[in-house]
Parts: sequence; C-alpha cells; structure tokens
Amino acid sequence: MIPTIVVTYTPRYSGCHRICFKTTGAEYCCYQDDSPSVINTAKTVEILLSDYVDCLVDIPTDLPTCDVAVTVTGYIQPCCSDINSNQNKVLFVTPFPETTPCTSYFVECSDPDCGTFTVTDCNGEDDGTEYELRSDPGSVTYISVCSGGDGPIGAGYSITFAETSCCVCKLYQVTVISPIDIYYTDCNQTIDVISVSDDPVGVTVCAAENSVWPVNKTDNDFILSITEVGDCIPND
Repeated sequence: MIPTIVVTYTPRYSGCHRICFKTTGAEYCCYQDDSPSVINTAKTVEILLSDYVDCLVDIPTDLPTCDVAVTVTGYIQPCCSDINSNQNKVLFVTPFPETTPCTSYFVECSDPDCGTFTVTDCNGEDDGTEYELRSDPGSVTYISVCSGGDGPIGAGYSITFAETSCCVCKLYQVTVISPIDIYYTDCNQTIDVISVSDDPVGVTVCAAENSVWPVNKTDNDFILSITEVGDCIPND
C-alpha cells in the first residue's frame, strides 16, 4: 500500500494553495501546492503521508483487508487567505488507502513442461515480464500473485482464485545453499526481485502470503527454506 492521498480540486485563484488534512487527530497537517494554478481548470495533487510522520495524523501501520480504509478530511485554501480564518476554504473527504481491483490468484504448474506466465498488475496493465514455475518433486509448484484485469495467463498452468489476501503481508526468511534471485509480491501488490546470498541467515522480506519463489525455475534446487517468521509492517 502506498501511503498517498490524492486530491483533485478546481482553483478559483491563481497562485499557490494550501491543502490541509487530518484523520483522527485534532490538528491539521498542511501541504503547500506551489504548482501552477489555472482558474477554473481542475488539477490533481498527490501527497505522501510518510512526509508527515511528525504531524498529528493517525495512519495505521497495518490494515486487515483492502476494504478497510481510514477517512481523511481536509480543506483547500488559497495561500493568500489567513490560515487561521475560514476564508475561501473548500472542504474535501477522501479514503486512505484507495481500494484496488486486485485479486489473489494461485498459479500452479501441473505439467513438467510448463512454460512461462505473465501477470497483469493491479491497474490491469502487463509489462511483459515472464515468470515460471516447475512441477518437479520437492520444488515450488504453486505461487500466489496479486493481479488485476484478466489475471495471470500462461500455457500449462492451472490458475484459480486464491483464498489468501493481496493486502495481508507476512515476514518470510529465505535461506539458500547457493546465491540466487527470488521474486515476491510486496505490500504494494507488485512483484519485486531480490538477490539472496548463501549466508546462513539468508534474507527476510515483507511479502504477500505464499508469494515467494525463485526467478529461475531450476534454482528451486538451491532453496533451503522459505519460512514465515511473523508479521511485518506494510511497505517494509
């Protein structure tokens, strides 16, 4: 989940505007929008909430499902107006995080000759990256991915809806006997890649449930363990 709120407004004045917002806190945090403003022409501003950790904005670090959101209330006001007055304030309400159309799928290789598969992201777009699994005994035969649009597509694979959530992340420790790269679905619901050395400690990743697997299917032989070791904070 990206800690961002998106505000669209139509300026009634040229020049800068302040966008002030809060959740459960009593005080407002304020962002100054210095980008060009054209009167009566709508504009969209994205605000990173992580920039306001010292402000009284209460954003939870863990949300149980994509359907749970926090209400962010605020107002837009031209900078030329006194910040302590109600002059020219336009109120807004927006949810955080925005709900996404992502669904969790199991991608299972049931054929030794499985080819590659592709995954549309949570915006329904496919960047053409090809992934693969294999069905050899003892190997990773299925993986969970978060996908929008028509979901994953691949010849030789069984692709079904998964009961796991795209939004719940766990901390996984990955140890290997030889350096390899692994894929995992992060808490932004995108597939990332990370290198793992043969250090006994391995690496830990904050990933969606059942979403860690080797980049190259032959590297299954080098994975010693993929172990869930607890909860993690989204975006770790």
